[in-house]
Amino acid sequence: MPFFSQNRENYVTTLAKLFEYANDNYAKRPLSRFVEGGQEYTYDSFKHKCLELSHRFNRFGISARDKVAILSNNMPNWTVAMFSCVPFGRVTVPILPDSSESEVTNIINHSECKAIFVSKRLIKKLSQEVIDKLTLVIDIETFDFIKKDDKAFTCEGHGVDPQADDLASIIYTSGTSGKAKGATSARTSSRPTTPRRPGSTTAGSPSCRCRTPTRWRSACFTRCTSEAASIIFKNRPHRAS
Repeated sequence: MPFFSQNRENYVTTLAKLFEYANDNYAKRPLSRFVEGGQEYTYDSFKHKCLELSHRFNRFGISARDKVAILSNNMPNWTVAMFSCVPFGRVTVPILPDSSESEVTNIINHSECKAIFVSKRLIKKLSQEVIDKLTLVIDIETFDFIKKDDKAFTCEGHGVDPQADDLASIIYTSGTSGKAKGATSARTSSRPTTPRRPGSTTAGSPSCRCRTPTRWRSACFTRCTSEAASIIFKNRPHRAS
């Protein structure tokens, strides 16, 4: 077992370190799946899928500090989409699935996203104008391309080992008093946070944060992982530049 596994309190300080720590220490253990089957990952297969997607971004010139939107309902692949970006310095822009088409357009334009993961159910919320501006549109359920800009295939993209105060996500408000405004989140861990031991809690149980019914265990995983990520973030809310 690597040295840092004995010193996780000092090692796990960012989401990138959490990604590395969890995959190193729990590689063969189950991570997530739909109860009915599908989108099933161990920590090791999760890591390799994230790396595969990160390399795909590199090939299309999408580098560290570039923005990637996620428009989808809860599913195991939502977390894959997030961790294909954040540990490598890219910035995620999660969009609420009940956002209107105009809200989605405003968020993508304002944040200057270069790519988006989107479910087939929600792709109707992307206008053709928005799709034309994006370098990549990726089906989050299969990770197949819905749209790709072949002119951007330069293999010039790159990731970085992000620093604690680097931008990790831009999370937009609901926009109830006007257009949605972005709150930026850095990568600093406000306290050491590591994954629960697999099997230590059951979706829908009192120890599970979101208390999602057991049949939607994949949604529980994604929601609680996202909540854990928000705990890790050292929030500095202000309007995104």
